Amino acid sequence: MELKQARFEQTERSAKVGGFEMDLATGTIIWSDQIYRTVGLPVGKRMTSEEVIGCYAPEERESVRRRIRDVLDGSAAGIDKEYRIMTPQGEERWVRVVSDIERLSGKPSRLFGIVQDVSEKVRYEQRLLQAANADPLTGLANRAAFNAHMERLTAADAPSIGLLLIDVDRLKQVNDILGHATGDLLLKGVASRLDERLGKRGKVFRLGGDEFSVILDAPASARRMGSLARHLIEYIGRPLQVGGSTINPAITVGGAISEGRMDAATLSQNADFALYHAKETRRGSYIHYEPSLRSRIARRIQIVREVESALTEHRMVPHYQPIVACADGQVRAFEALVRMRRSDGSIVSATQFHEAFTDPSVAYHIMTRMLEQVAADIRGWIDRGLEFGRVSLNISASDFMRGDLETRIVAAFASRGIPLDKLMLEVTETVFLQGMEDAVATTLQRLRKKGLTVALDDFGTGYASLTHLRSLPVDIIKIDKSFIDTMLVDESSLAIVELVLNLARKLDMKVTAEGVESHRQAMRLLEMGCTTLQGYMFGKPMGRERVGEYLCARKPGVTENVERPQEEPRRFLG
Repeated sequence: MELKQARFEQTERSAKVGGFEMDLATGTIIWSDQIYRTVGLPVGKRMTSEEVIGCYAPEERESVRRRIRDVLDGSAAGIDKEYRIMTPQGEERWVRVVSDIERLSGKPSRLFGIVQDVSEKVRYEQRLLQAANADPLTGLANRAAFNAHMERLTAADAPSIGLLLIDVDRLKQVNDILGHATGDLLLKGVASRLDERLGKRGKVFRLGGDEFSVILDAPASARRMGSLARHLIEYIGRPLQVGGSTINPAITVGGAISEGRMDAATLSQNADFALYHAKETRRGSYIHYEPSLRSRIARRIQIVREVESALTEHRMVPHYQPIVACADGQVRAFEALVRMRRSDGSIVSATQFHEAFTDPSVAYHIMTRMLEQVAADIRGWIDRGLEFGRVSLNISASDFMRGDLETRIVAAFASRGIPLDKLMLEVTETVFLQGMEDAVATTLQRLRKKGLTVALDDFGTGYASLTHLRSLPVDIIKIDKSFIDTMLVDESSLAIVELVLNLARKLDMKVTAEGVESHRQAMRLLEMGCTTLQGYMFGKPMGRERVGEYLCARKPGVTENVERPQEEPRRFLG
């Protein structure tokens, strides 16, 4: 008999299963030794129903207490259920309780059953669930968890659900330049900062790639969301040490709030519209969704398609605007400006399709097309013996992203035997505000050594101009048209123009004034020592066939009956 009991106890221990019963008339509770071991109590300890209830985790106790009451009044049936328990030592465990009720004369007399320790099974299931709902790189909840959370909130009609979608800027450049391991460290750093800074205000998810999301817990308002988004942008933008390199992370954020009975898909789409618009127009900032964004984005998509079609059909062409010497009015250069020839033959300026330049691929192919055509036109003018100085091309941040700008320029000009001193590149401050200042400076410096000239365009409209003049390889400063327009009537504009001219002299740089349209503007700039002028006064942008006529008409002694774009500047520039 003792051997049989020992074998029974061994079986209980191995299976982690114990038996119990409760006399419903007296309240006496009998446990097998294994149940005591499972709940962490001394074997044989006398148990009351309240002490049994105390073994369960706090959130389970009321359910167990109600179960016992139902058993006693005869309204309960058998169960098969898992519960969370807490041992006196603070260890968390899970048990499966299977019980039934013995009845005598139709009345419940005894509750009996088994308790099995299923902690290992539950923990394994939790690990599987965590793996299915967690991002392995950052440890944040993943897209599956995001979708499930959004569905729960919208199904429960949660008021004013706030959603932020976050894009990590320039991740591709980090991967390409510093390696994917560094890119992964950058993502982990951003994830950690997002989670740390958000705190209890919401939940962070990594949706994949360079995209994160935040679902706010409290009812959202546009003002609070905007404040939080700007705070996250500032906090995440602090220098981050990753893989031996210092990186200034940057994020772009779009946000939306649910309205009425809005489903999860619509809310996500609205936030995505806002993020898309922010990335295309104000990268590194926050934009909140508004209904008009849909039509604006639709217009941008339409324009991009139109430009892509024009590229395929070779309808993107350069027009050239002259840049003349302030002292004698002679042509010193032409700026090549991209134009689109529509299918009906009309020509439109870049201001009418500027949205297309926000698409990096489209901007890249426009530059490729411009390089080819400008190089061909320069070759033609050289062969005709025309004196045109050099031609300037505007380049954007997209032209530096692939790291092949120098190769493309050299190939386009070398194939036609054109020296690079015939080319000038115009860059704006926005190029240097994309986190690629070192790469841009290095590329431009190498090109300058090959004879190319660099101009800083739209000078004065940014907010880091002086820093860029000190750190970047620039030969010419172009004063923005907005200052030239108002310098004769606004003392502050005049002071800025004078300051730029004085600064350029000390830095041994030349200055081009853009947007010169009157004799008075030209004379004032001449008096202040400006180097070259550009504007409608000297000629509007013209097709390549007109450039030859323009240059010939300006040669001394030429009396051809040629339509001149504007009054001959030499008449008033001495």
